[in-house]
Amino acid sequence: MINKTIFALSFLIIFLSPVFCFAQELSMIRPPQTLEESWGWIKSFLNDIPFLIKDLWQKEVWPAIFKVLNWLKVKIWDNFLEPYLKTHFQKKVPQIEKEFQKEKEEIRKEIPKVKESFWQKFKKLFSF
Repeated sequence: MINKTIFALSFLIIFLSPVFCFAQELSMIRPPQTLEESWGWIKSFLNDIPFLIKDLWQKEVWPAIFKVLNWLKVKIWDNFLEPYLKTHFQKKVPQIEKEFQKEKEEIRKEIPKVKESFWQKFKKLFSF
């Protein structure tokens, strides 16, 4: 067990050490020598900011938001809210149907009155 661990660690160190060396060489940035050089660096940085922000949002922020929303859907909606709302709605269906029938009857009674009043208003508009 210990031999396998030592072998794995030595394997990683041997094969990954050149990668760290290359990364170290590539990340070395020399300071600007003149004022124009520093101004050019600032300009390029300011030009890259919108692309950096866009990249950050696309690769980091949106996936995190979607993970949170998916977690909320699975943990909160699926496990708690949906069953609660279904049972609550099933209890209210008869009451909703009664209210709907009452509203339908009221509308049937009021339609002739509305028709007449509309017609009276229309006649008043064109009467001299």
